[in-house]
Amino acid sequence: RKTVKIADFGVARVTQSDSPITRVGTNMFAPPEHSPMFAGSTGTLTFTLLTPAADIYSLAKSAYVLITCESPRFFANQPITELPYAFRQKPWANDLIKVLNKATQNDSRERHQTVNEFWQDLSGIKLLVEREDGELTAEISSRPHTIPQAHVAKGYTPLAPERPRFNTSRELKINSSLLSNNAPLVVRFDDAKTNESPSPQPRIIERESAELPEIINQSPPKRNKNFLRRFAAFVIFISLFAGILYATHNYLRGRGILPAISNPFKQSEGVALIDVNLRPTAGTESEPLGVVPKNSRVRIVNSKDNWYEIDVIEFSHPKEKPSDGEHGWVNKRYIDVEE
Repeated sequence: RKTVKIADFGVARVTQSDSPITRVGTNMFAPPEHSPMFAGSTGTLTFTLLTPAADIYSLAKSAYVLITCESPRFFANQPITELPYAFRQKPWANDLIKVLNKATQNDSRERHQTVNEFWQDLSGIKLLVEREDGELTAEISSRPHTIPQAHVAKGYTPLAPERPRFNTSRELKINSSLLSNNAPLVVRFDDAKTNESPSPQPRIIERESAELPEIINQSPPKRNKNFLRRFAAFVIFISLFAGILYATHNYLRGRGILPAISNPFKQSEGVALIDVNLRPTAGTESEPLGVVPKNSRVRIVNSKDNWYEIDVIEFSHPKEKPSDGEHGWVNKRYIDVEE
């Protein structure tokens, strides 16, 4: 087994070979219909269309290298007609030449048209080689599962664990034996004595628990003081800033530099100075919708050039015609707008 380097159109280098990688596929592995050596001169070919058979050409030249371990430099831009001398005496040499010669024809229509056709011809030669070597075996390639499968973990058992046999009741009053002069010492504890004289171990625990609250209770006041100081400083800063803004606003308003801020969503109202025609559009080209009597109250909805779009809120006297409209456009000079 050897490792090969694949580049461009075919095999670039075989392991432990000193041949350079330069100009790989330029004139050995590329088919004539799209070989760089035939650039601008493909008109000499009888069939110049690029088809999948071009890949068969490069694949056959690569197969030549993989089988013979030699580069097809003697068959640059031409079909393969013979094998190296070391392989010419093989029983399957003529069959291999037929397959490679067909796959490397200059006319792509005479080659194998699909990869399956090419491999099918090579598979027959593979059987001849195995029969010669006496290694005709059938292997089934195993494919590992691409998706993890459920399995039983090692050591799993559906049986529940057995109940422990040692005594775990509270009646057990014998602790582990203590050694005294290389002899086991049995100590018996009575309930009355244990209640009267507590062991020294709980005293140590009580001291530690008594000291912990003192440390914990000392830190919050410091944090509270720092927080109150920061909050007070923030409130003072905001108050000063708001006061400066308010004083500046009043000063500019007093000098007439800053206009008064009014509600942009508020609709102005006014009074008709005379009897004015109400029109459907902002202009005198259209016919009037009716007449707005003098001293009638109106609400200004929109404004365009010298015209107001109004809604009549209150008529100064009843309509002369019931068909007179209550919404339309009037000239600005006939409306006294109330501030």
